[in-house]
Amino acid sequence: MMTAASEVNVLYGKGFGSIMKVYRVSGTFPQGRIEKMKFSKDVIAKDPAVAKEQLLSLMGSKHRVKRRFIKIKSVTEIDPKDSKDASIRAIVEE
Repeated sequence: MMTAASEVNVLYGKGFGSIMKVYRVSGTFPQGRIEKMKFSKDVIAKDPAVAKEQLLSLMGSKHRVKRRFIKIKSVTEIDPKDSKDASIRAIVEE
């Protein structure tokens, strides 16, 4: 089955057998009391709302930041080949 250039056919995990898109989520979160840390993360999701939820979960577990402190500036759909994440590029190349 052929997919559009901006879609990924998920062959494992929760989205097994479904076609999903790659989103780049960017924003800021507090690092210490004063400093703000910028981030940009690529995630595979069904829609932008799910991508945002995945990012909040990931940042909370990895950096121990509460969801209310994570400020998301943008959620944009990208081509999987343009992803900065090696695991997403590996899925596309299969």
